[in-house]
Amino acid sequence: LLARVEELAPDVVLLDVMLPGDDGPTALRKLRERMEAPPPVVFLTARVLPDELSRWTSLGALGIIRKPFDPLSLPTEVLRLLDAREEPAP
Repeated sequence: LLARVEELAPDVVLLDVMLPGDDGPTALRKLRERMEAPPPVVFLTARVLPDELSRWTSLGALGIIRKPFDPLSLPTEVLRLLDAREEPAP
């Protein structure tokens, strides 16, 4: 993942919170350690208790998409998160 992100320079990275080996939060930490300006990360997770959502957000994820999700709406949801990041605060 880390090498591919550096190679491809994506606009956003989608990471499942629960991955075999390193989980999503660990992968995010490694991206930040390895890259000066890593792309924004959106977590995908079925773990949606309020404390869990707060934890993922506090790690600096751009956003969280809850599973299960409609795969056809995924691009729209990711664009919404990216657009929200670019909107100036009121």
